[in-house]
Amino acid sequence: MKLGEILDQGFSFYRKNIWNLAGTTVLPALIMTSLQVVNLTWIHLGHRIVQPADRSDAWVMSFMVWLIFSHISAFVHPLFFPAVIKVTTGILFDEPTSAMAALRFTARRWHSYLWIDVLKNAAQTLLPYALGFGLIASLYFADESFHFDPEGNATGFIVLLIIFAVAVVSLWIGACMAFAIPAATVEGTKGFKAIRRSWRLSKGARFQVFVTWMTTFFLVMFLWLAIGFIVRSVESFLYDTLHLHFVNQKFYLVSIYTLAAAYGAVTGPIYPVILVLIYLNQRVRKEGYDVERMMEAAGLAVPVPEPAGETVREPAAAQAPGPQPAGESIA
Repeated sequence: MKLGEILDQGFSFYRKNIWNLAGTTVLPALIMTSLQVVNLTWIHLGHRIVQPADRSDAWVMSFMVWLIFSHISAFVHPLFFPAVIKVTTGILFDEPTSAMAALRFTARRWHSYLWIDVLKNAAQTLLPYALGFGLIASLYFADESFHFDPEGNATGFIVLLIIFAVAVVSLWIGACMAFAIPAATVEGTKGFKAIRRSWRLSKGARFQVFVTWMTTFFLVMFLWLAIGFIVRSVESFLYDTLHLHFVNQKFYLVSIYTLAAAYGAVTGPIYPVILVLIYLNQRVRKEGYDVERMMEAAGLAVPVPEPAGETVREPAAAQAPGPQPAGESIA
């Protein structure tokens, strides 16, 4: 299938099985919401309800908080991807699996998925960030030593280019390793083998993974901004027009974070569902996985497929058959 067909099938599959899929992402949604509440009431704001509006560095602080929580989310959510993948493949292969059974399946192999998640995040985050920080530090050291940019204009532009390059490299590495957890869930591979498997199998599909991630990210973000605007407008109407004074800042925070948990659980399966469709599509295209499934359904022996990207050398005997008995032909 092409990417458009995969996205269409993925969203259709998600709509038809939304509640079963959402049951697998309730826990990560609650974890992330709880961390945000802790940050709001203790770490970030102390005992204050509202952050002072006159702080000039408020937008910098907000961006840093968003960046930190984005990386935490990128670590927490993939730990529950196997449950989403188990439900998805179960429905696709006519072996329906409940959300609770999928979570139990994930819990039995949690150490394997945790190790893959650590490897993936280390390669996708730590390595590009270390490279970026090293280049920026070297740039400022060179500027201090040789004073080639006294006004700082060129230095600032180069720093922006380095940040952009780090983001691109991070996303590219993430696309290369996107199939590690699907491979571990469906095929039972572990650790570095799952990473290598993803690296080979993702060739030819990395742009699809990138577009899928961007599509779901902006879709989920846009819908959440719309929900937040509606909630704030309704509560403003209740307070200003109907004079319901219990609708205050605390009430808004409780309502918006309750909605955030529910929203995270509902939208959490979208990306992994489409990701597993791309993964299966790659296996069909490179390894004939659809034929393998049909042979399994027919009760026939299935040969072990070669890893993606590797060729199979035919035996010499198969390439050059020996002389046949007289009067017989070679079929």
